[in-house]
Amino acid sequence: MSNRQIIEKDRDEFFIATYSGIYQYPHTKKKPVLIDANREDTVFPLYTRALLYDTAYLYAGTESHSNFFYRVDLNTQTCEGYFFKTIPAGEQIAAIYGLMKDNNGIIWLATDLGLASYNKNKELVTLHTHDKFNVGKTRLFYISRSRTKGKFWVSGRNAFYLVDENKGVEKRYTSESLSKELIQFITDDFIFIDEDAKGKLWIGTKKSGIIVFDTKNDTYENISRSDGLSANEAYGVLWQNDSTAWISTINGLCRYNTSGKTFNNYFYDDGLSDNEFNQNSLLKGSNGNFYFGGINGINYFNPENIKESRSMLTVFLASVVKWNQGLQTFENAINNGRILMSPQDHLLTFTFGLSDFSQTEGHSYFYRIKGLYDNWVSLGNQNILRLEGLPAGSYKVEVMGYNKKGARSQNVLEYTIEIEQVFYKIWWFYILIAVGVVLMVYGYFKWRLRNIDLKLKLRTQIASNLHDEVGSLLTSIIISTDSARYSSNTIEEKNNKLEKISMLSRDATSTMSDVLWSIDSRNDYAGNLTDRMREQAEAMLLPLDIEVEFDFTATQQDQNLNPDTRQQLYLIFKEAINNIAKHSKATVVKVSYKQQGNNFELAIQNNNHAREGENVIYSGQGIKNMQMRAKKIGARCVFDKAGTVYKIIINN
Repeated sequence: MSNRQIIEKDRDEFFIATYSGIYQYPHTKKKPVLIDANREDTVFPLYTRALLYDTAYLYAGTESHSNFFYRVDLNTQTCEGYFFKTIPAGEQIAAIYGLMKDNNGIIWLATDLGLASYNKNKELVTLHTHDKFNVGKTRLFYISRSRTKGKFWVSGRNAFYLVDENKGVEKRYTSESLSKELIQFITDDFIFIDEDAKGKLWIGTKKSGIIVFDTKNDTYENISRSDGLSANEAYGVLWQNDSTAWISTINGLCRYNTSGKTFNNYFYDDGLSDNEFNQNSLLKGSNGNFYFGGINGINYFNPENIKESRSMLTVFLASVVKWNQGLQTFENAINNGRILMSPQDHLLTFTFGLSDFSQTEGHSYFYRIKGLYDNWVSLGNQNILRLEGLPAGSYKVEVMGYNKKGARSQNVLEYTIEIEQVFYKIWWFYILIAVGVVLMVYGYFKWRLRNIDLKLKLRTQIASNLHDEVGSLLTSIIISTDSARYSSNTIEEKNNKLEKISMLSRDATSTMSDVLWSIDSRNDYAGNLTDRMREQAEAMLLPLDIEVEFDFTATQQDQNLNPDTRQQLYLIFKEAINNIAKHSKATVVKVSYKQQGNNFELAIQNNNHAREGENVIYSGQGIKNMQMRAKKIGARCVFDKAGTVYKIIINN
């Protein structure tokens, strides 16, 4: 039999509300009696939720949509409905969850439409929707007296209120008035409310356990399953003394010691009629007994006869396993309680247990990760904690447990987890990236400046070559042309001057061709240099009947050659060939060119038939020019006069 409320008429005589009827229970008879409703003039109240005894009448509030309010004449055992008028007339109350009589004789009703009152003298039920007692059209679950005379508390969906019997609603505790911390509970149903000896409110909820609210400074304490409460749906509280509370829940009866914050939970196995209790079904009798109604009868006992039990319960660690890309590694986590995880470790599992092995299916475990969140998180009866996806950092993981009786483990497992950051998120990596970007930008601009310098250098070089090599020839051509034009020369003298002009023009053309060849980037290969040297030597020496032999076998024709090096080598070679053609009496010239990497050697030999002691090679400006050009490219010139053999060697 499911019990909805228990009230006391006299010592050892009670009324019990059930969905199947109202029972009168004379404690001396040890058997409840159903109030007889078989008379034809009686309407029996169905689905009774609330009772109130007032002199000769027993008032009953129901969840019946046909009639929400009844009264029973205990002298005649007659149930009467519709004995009142309702205002406003258009509002239809469907359920009453709580009844209370104030000091003025007014009966207050906690209904599904808010706060209502019944005036016995006027036989009038008033629904307070537009007056000073208005708490809104909200479902109210509980009503209880305040320790301040003339005031009472009502609680309901998402709010609770302090009401003055004469002045109306004095304080409203809603989402608009509660502190930010307490707002997290405002979406819950407040199904019980009562004051303790210190004036603090004890509020039972459907999802959050018990909220202990200090109205003086708007602070609160939450007592939930993570603290040892047997369930988070708490129906009511009875006080054994100022420090011991008995709490009925949807899963067992809890004895809570406020000073030590310890719990003893009791269940069906301990002698209760059932683990599930009911809202509003609790009573502290005048005989000292506690009465708690549930879905299978009433449990009553004297709390002084029940001793608080103490346990030596401990929680222990069974194993710690790290998972790395599908592989598992058993970790010895007892080493100073520290666990190190690399970025490749994507999962960490803890397995633990309680030292109570009698009823392991009733154990419950909780954990929290300090540094991430400080609230305890329930694992239910699962003894495995899996952690994955934690960001890099240091965390302290704590684990505790409760046995079925609500005894908490005396110890708390504590382990420090240090998760290493992936390298691309470490500060020094960002610094390297920044330095790299700076170097890239620096290198880019340096490359741009170098290209600009090279272009300027090339322009300067072209201008210098044209001025030095071609300019002097053009000047000579101009002078010779003017001399042939204005001087009174013979025909033979003019022909000689014209021949000189023609020779100077060919030299200018050749020099111009050399300058253009030297700056053309398509010629930056050893093969282009050797081809050019071959053409130059044959053009100058073969008409003089000087045989030319070339040895380029030690050179890779496609090997890259620095433009400046290529130009200076060619000009040195051309100067040497020109000296041989002009000053030597050689009949054979041997040219060899070797290059390996950046090292090269150019050797020019001839069988010079100069007279003994005649110094031909070291006279004139040509030798100085060759030495100057070799110095530009970091090379050296060696001139060797041995008998009739003349050598020019360039080594880098």
